[in-house]
Amino acid sequence: MIKIESKGGYSMKLYVGTDSTWSLRALICLAISQLDAQVQCFTLGSEEGKRALQAVSPTRLVPLLDDEGTTIHDSLAITEYLNEAAPGRLYPTERAQRAVCRSLCAEMHSGFLAIRQSMPFTTQTVTRDIQPSDAALREIERLTAIFAAAQGRFLFGDAPTAADAFYAVMAYRLNRYHVVLEGRAGEYQHNAINWDFLQHALESLR
Repeated sequence: MIKIESKGGYSMKLYVGTDSTWSLRALICLAISQLDAQVQCFTLGSEEGKRALQAVSPTRLVPLLDDEGTTIHDSLAITEYLNEAAPGRLYPTERAQRAVCRSLCAEMHSGFLAIRQSMPFTTQTVTRDIQPSDAALREIERLTAIFAAAQGRFLFGDAPTAADAFYAVMAYRLNRYHVVLEGRAGEYQHNAINWDFLQHALESLR
């Protein structure tokens, strides 16, 4: 029902759930922050897992970060909290770049609804053909532009940021549905899918 990555003696606990893109983003942000935390994963597809989550999460949702009694229950809020605690490892050092990074995170957090609806997140290889809607195709065009603008291996250069945590999960989702981008966008997508932080996060939710 519940898997726990045991790290004794640490004050932070991050609660996540299986097949949760929000949880993946929080896990990757935790890795970028280099902070130590105990990670507890709930099997969201079981009634037992849902009941166990209800006992610790006031919203009954994941992810949830608990830092010695201070609870943060939204992936974007968790990102900001980890950045302050790190300090500053989740965003670029230059002010304008930080603003763009935050804008991209917010866009992912609240957007790309057509892709989410037509391409539900899965860790399994999708064998059936999916014909994206016009709305989904427009969102893929937007993602292509974002990926193509990457300033290095990551979106803002050679070091990962919160934006990479958010968009690597989307790069992986697209690939599950055989949406493989080309050119610079495809290079970023390939790097994101094979990023060790993403792969470790995926393993943590299995």
